Amino acid sequence: GKRKNFAYFVMQNTDCQLFGDSVEEELLLNGKGSTQEQRDDLLKLYGLFEWKERHPATLSGGQKQRLTLAVSDWIDTPVLLLDEPTNNLDISAIEWLENFLSAYRGSFIVISHDRYFLDKVTNRTMELKDRRLFISKGNYSRHLELRSTARELEMRQYLRTKKEIKRIEGIVEQQRRWGQERNFITAASKQKQADRLKATLVEPERDSSSRHFPFEAKEVGGNDVLAAKKLAKSFDGKLVFRNVDMLIKKGEKVFLLGDNGCEKTTLLNILAGRMRPTEGSYYLGSH
Repeated sequence: GKRKNFAYFVMQNTDCQLFGDSVEEELLLNGKGSTQEQRDDLLKLYGLFEWKERHPATLSGGQKQRLTLAVSDWIDTPVLLLDEPTNNLDISAIEWLENFLSAYRGSFIVISHDRYFLDKVTNRTMELKDRRLFISKGNYSRHLELRSTARELEMRQYLRTKKEIKRIEGIVEQQRRWGQERNFITAASKQKQADRLKATLVEPERDSSSRHFPFEAKEVGGNDVLAAKKLAKSFDGKLVFRNVDMLIKKGEKVFLLGDNGCEKTTLLNILAGRMRPTEGSYYLGSH
């Protein structure tokens, strides 16, 4: 039926669990009894209406994510498990997902490495680290603040305990040097006290932000890293982009922005030599 007690939608890269022969059929499989108007409204909401007759396997990664989210919206589950749901989504889709989850009446658990996304949609944080589970009330930024405070308190307690162990072991050594029977009894008692403290001693986790790794190129490249002129690509006679000109210089960091389905990955595949352009040319600089 439409209402299920629990649903698990895996959204890891493009590995969505889709079984329909078309986008619209995917909704039909999961929303029996729905009207054509309801399906069209949902597809428009998720920006999939113009692709309703396409097979899910032919969609871009981001479009598959949108379709999986549309199916989850159809089913109307009280609990969602979302594994990296923002993978392959464009900015507008991520904004929509933030609004969708913020207004969601049920509960959800989301795994994500996007801290800005987590800050927008979560109110409780669980972190698995060093074989331990840390739980905080609040979003990711609040969790970092609480963990920083907890680490500081743990470090103070750790240092105090080490100092106390050293003090007690000093007494043990002193009592043993005196060498009388009552001194050995005192030394043994104090040693047990020190051993009990040692058993509770756990070194706090280190702040990972203090770790740094240097990376250096073996050979220095040329000033021009990549140049492209009037690149174009068509599939089965359908033009997907044209007149792509670019010049990337050494040291530049380039953000390639575009809606899902505008063939960003196709452009990268051409520049990586995995696909031939329909028109135009490009070259990579030395090294």
